Amino acid sequence: MIASLLFFASIQAPASVDGGSPTLVDAGEQPNAVAAVRLKSFQLGKRTFVDALVTEGLEYGEAEQFYLATRRLKKERPDGVNFRNLSDQLWVSFRTTGARLDWIELRRQYVTERPSVFRFERQDEAWKKREVAFASERKLARIQGRIEEGGTLSLAVDQLGEFPTLVNEFDRLFGWQMDFYRQQRVGDEFAMLVEKIYIDGVFREYGRVLSGLYKSRVHGPLLGFKMKQGPGFGVFDEKGRTMERAFLRNPMELTRITSSYGMRFHPVLGKRKKHNGVDYGAPTGTPVWSVAKGRVTHAGWAGASGKLVVIAHSNGYVTIYAHLSRIHVAKGQWVGQRQVIGRVGTTGRSTGPHLHFGMKKNGRYVDPLRQKFPKGAPLKPALRKPFLARVARELPFLRGEVDLPDQPEWLTSGTSP
Repeated sequence: MIASLLFFASIQAPASVDGGSPTLVDAGEQPNAVAAVRLKSFQLGKRTFVDALVTEGLEYGEAEQFYLATRRLKKERPDGVNFRNLSDQLWVSFRTTGARLDWIELRRQYVTERPSVFRFERQDEAWKKREVAFASERKLARIQGRIEEGGTLSLAVDQLGEFPTLVNEFDRLFGWQMDFYRQQRVGDEFAMLVEKIYIDGVFREYGRVLSGLYKSRVHGPLLGFKMKQGPGFGVFDEKGRTMERAFLRNPMELTRITSSYGMRFHPVLGKRKKHNGVDYGAPTGTPVWSVAKGRVTHAGWAGASGKLVVIAHSNGYVTIYAHLSRIHVAKGQWVGQRQVIGRVGTTGRSTGPHLHFGMKKNGRYVDPLRQKFPKGAPLKPALRKPFLARVARELPFLRGEVDLPDQPEWLTSGTSP
């Protein structure tokens, strides 16, 4: 519901006003002061920007002047505001002194994201743009839970009051050892050490993931510690052995498998036909990444496959990504593991948004979910001793054996995740 609110400190209201203690007046109140100060905050909704400002009490001339002075112009003002592309959920606040507009703030805020606020301050008839800073604090947290009857890892995380993005962090830690699509079981237990980021005292997002524990009914207990390794990160067990493999199990964040590898009734052709891959259902635009480093051999249209990317890897493997809405790589380009190569779509012969993920080994199609891949890069010898020292300090916190401090002071620059 679109709300029109007086500007008070709240989870929706943008950062505090600069300077002074202005008199707040209701939109319908007639102030005695000649130049009363008024603050308004509202959600844009399905309105044009100027219409919304006028509806919320700003004079039309002031609203139009701001729009014309700050709108994006391709050549003259390329860093201006693209008013045609503003989200319905954008929060807008403004301050007036009398009828004159002093400043406007545009606040993009979602529950799982750090808020982004830009303030436009009036300087005569021009406007100066700056980003509003927030008080930020990091605190270490231990997330612990169990998959109950009829539940899933995602549901268990949600019941703890945590954001579902944590499920993908478990996949990043243990996705090489277990298939989180098919091998979750009732009774599985999990724990994770992760930083929580608070903005102006309100939890907004997760920071660094330090380590995780997953007690699987299929694979037994799994321990993983994240650590910087080259340009990315590595995952190692408590003895310093790599948990990574040369290939990721999945080409995107956890979603749902809509069709597995093997014989099936084709939804478009209307007959039984072998399905040479795995279909992942996801909204259009969902990022798709390469499961391993390799070289792009095709990036473009391919008939029934729609927009298609094909990547050749070592050991005779080739991976195939079909029905994309967008392609972010070019033929001949080298890509890294987990590098985004395109976006989910429904191009070609398709009944809805999904990714068709195929894999060949030595020229023959294979089931991507049943392959055993070679191990990834090992821990560098010079880091082994400090890593084991970190594990000795961190493991009791991960297991919940001792009280957790606010900060992981045992981390060093060489052993941080």
